[in-house]
Amino acid sequence: MSDSAHTVIMEPRESPTKLALRAAISSLNRGDLDDAVARFSDAIALDPQCHEGYSGLGVARARRREYDLAADAFGECAKLRPSDPQSRYNYAVALQRAGRYEDAAAEYLRVLRLQPEHLPAQRALRRLVLAGVVSTVELRCPRCGSRPELPQLITCRHCGAGFQVLPVASAEE
Repeated sequence: MSDSAHTVIMEPRESPTKLALRAAISSLNRGDLDDAVARFSDAIALDPQCHEGYSGLGVARARRREYDLAADAFGECAKLRPSDPQSRYNYAVALQRAGRYEDAAAEYLRVLRLQPEHLPAQRALRRLVLAGVVSTVELRCPRCGSRPELPQLITCRHCGAGFQVLPVASAEE
């Protein structure tokens, strides 16, 4: 082999967005939430369609207990990934922590439409209903239509069916 024949292997360069995300995740893992917020924001500025940036920003904001801002970030992520149950669930949790219970209930219902067996969404929605903080959904037996009586929360005493969280029928229906 001659001296002039060298094989050069070039590693593909990461995009600036991916580099910003990597730095943001590192900051988040170190607990440097201010830096994580800044770096996730940088990633979003570089690519406004970067759902990972919005999701990470939501996590960082939630860890700072900035639940309204976390909900905004998770909401953007959910807009970019409307059929992803986890994105919608994160949004619902942030809405709930921000005290926006009706919005959270609506979002939990969206999660359950996408993934009916999503247990965390089922439980969270059930807790909202039982706490009496939402009026747009209720617990009802799907077979006989009865409502649960405390402490009976799982199965209907009339027919034995499991209770489901259902949207409240509007007066117009």
